[in-house]
Amino acid sequence: MNKKFTLLSLLLISLSFFNGVNAQTCYASITSGNWSDAATWETFSSLNAALAATQGTGSAASSVPSGTHNVLIRAGHTISMNGANRGCKGIVINAGGKLWANETTGRRLQIGAGGTGWTYPLVDTVKIDGVLGGPSDGVYIESGSACQTMNITGSGSIDILRMRLPGGAGASAAGQLTVNIGANINLWQATNYALSAVYNPAVTDDYTINILQGATVTTKTTDGYWHNSQNTATYGKVTYNILGTLDLSANTQTANNLSAKIIAPAGTASRITVNVNGGLLKTGAAFRCDTSTAGPVSTGILKFNVVNGGIVDATLATDLRMGKTSDGTSGYFDMFFGTDGTGLVKQNVAATDVKFPVGLPSSTTRSMCRIANSGTADVHSVTVKGTFDNTPADPTRVVNRQWTITEATAGGSVDTLRLGWVTADQSASFDPAANVYAMQWNGSSWDYTPVSISGTGTIDDPYYAKVSGVSTLSSIGITNFSALPLKLISFGGSFMNEGAIQLNWVTSDEINVKEFDVESSSNGKDFQTIRIQSAKNLININEYTATNILQTNQIMYYRLKMVNNDGSAVYSKIITLNKKSNENSINVFPNPASNVITVSHKAADNKSIIRIFNQSGKLVLAQSVVYGETSTPINITSLAAGSYTLQFNTNAINTSYKFIKK
Repeated sequence: MNKKFTLLSLLLISLSFFNGVNAQTCYASITSGNWSDAATWETFSSLNAALAATQGTGSAASSVPSGTHNVLIRAGHTISMNGANRGCKGIVINAGGKLWANETTGRRLQIGAGGTGWTYPLVDTVKIDGVLGGPSDGVYIESGSACQTMNITGSGSIDILRMRLPGGAGASAAGQLTVNIGANINLWQATNYALSAVYNPAVTDDYTINILQGATVTTKTTDGYWHNSQNTATYGKVTYNILGTLDLSANTQTANNLSAKIIAPAGTASRITVNVNGGLLKTGAAFRCDTSTAGPVSTGILKFNVVNGGIVDATLATDLRMGKTSDGTSGYFDMFFGTDGTGLVKQNVAATDVKFPVGLPSSTTRSMCRIANSGTADVHSVTVKGTFDNTPADPTRVVNRQWTITEATAGGSVDTLRLGWVTADQSASFDPAANVYAMQWNGSSWDYTPVSISGTGTIDDPYYAKVSGVSTLSSIGITNFSALPLKLISFGGSFMNEGAIQLNWVTSDEINVKEFDVESSSNGKDFQTIRIQSAKNLININEYTATNILQTNQIMYYRLKMVNNDGSAVYSKIITLNKKSNENSINVFPNPASNVITVSHKAADNKSIIRIFNQSGKLVLAQSVVYGETSTPINITSLAAGSYTLQFNTNAINTSYKFIKK
């Protein structure tokens, strides 16, 4: 539907560029001078006639251009507005021509300024191949009361204070007004709005500003911003379509005069729609889209869609906010960037949790993605869609959302992801209280990682699935299904002797499991396989040991890749072994155990002893340790089932470890 919308919109816009009949009188410059001086102008029957004529062949002007006239400024002529606002139906400035205010005071150039007897629909042309304004000049563009379609084109220089659309225009077309921007425009307004479809709005307004493909509109000051935040009950409908570029990156404000003030007032007739439709929106330091300051209003007041490959580049933003609060709670959860799986929201991600307020264009609730990166800071891009590029193993047990996350520089990130949704987003058989996994596409199949769940699934308290240690980014979803029925009961490790460790893990319910790949990393993000252990494929408890693994660094990271016969896999949590901090640590394996446990420990001295206490703190077993040994087996057959604390005591240390007797 979005692609159809784009093609239809571009077709209508293209037609409107050539649909205007420039039959009104045209004033063409005959010399440089002031707009207010009749000697500056000659007249022709129409704009087309003026464009085709030779300078000096028109009629001598007895007045100056006004709202019913077209204006042509020829090459070599500079026209000053001479200290007043000016109006016309349309204007063409040829290459080498110039119109300016010639002062810093704001002077309005009103397009479609007025008149009677028009044939609707009206199309007003602004074609700038020369110069309009300047970086310190006061001229700005405003739509007039008779304006219905304003087409801005040209290859010249447009440096104006602002562009705004006053309410009540296009009255003969039920308040409809469309501005098609097909030229590059620099906006120099300071401490106020620079581009806005809202100024003294009327409830009948139905206004659209299209920034067309290939065109760039740029705010140039550090405190100029996008959209006038007028809050009034007479507010109509406003649409911004960004097919080209809207660049707000010059704005450095974080408290006042933000790079955008998209504030929609209360009222069922009020609507603001922003479509970054294949284009680019670059934010400044702070970018906020909000509802009325009076508090939460009805759903749908503001729709902000990023579709068809559109990008919201918020890499400069230190404050990206959709709704009054930074996380969208307290009634503002319906405000988000609606993506279609191709539209992206980009932000810098480092150690501090960064919120990506994304959702579906058709949804009323967002599907928040939060990312913290303990690795190398990098720009992350996020999009979400309601379907999966690759069919899940069990589509009835998923959250109907696919988040796709990428980074600017591949590798280096170690991300903690928090993916948010509400109950209505879940498929029929998904149960957040059951085992939940993040399923991540590895290019050929889904990999599964257990996640922790928080929240209650409501709008103000959504579910969040947390998955840590993500170093390879791709498409990711949430499911109850795991490709492996096995349960990983425990996974741990300990130092056995100089430079070597022992890893232990316990599983149950192994069915169609191929192997366990032991993976290690020196930085917690780049893992490689160091040992492969064949699976036992027994339903009951399975105990595994990988010994004599050389630890090359002071700190190393380990995880298990549990591989199914069909090649799908689930990863364990990552464990960390630190040589320095583990010098005096102990480990008990297996845990839980039935008959014999093995205690790995520091080399025993002449007074080393192991004591076992029950849950009441009563000593139930004691055993001396052979001098110099680093591993001691203990028979626990006589102990009752339950939880116990084991203590390893020497002349120098006292350490403890909890284990379970089955």
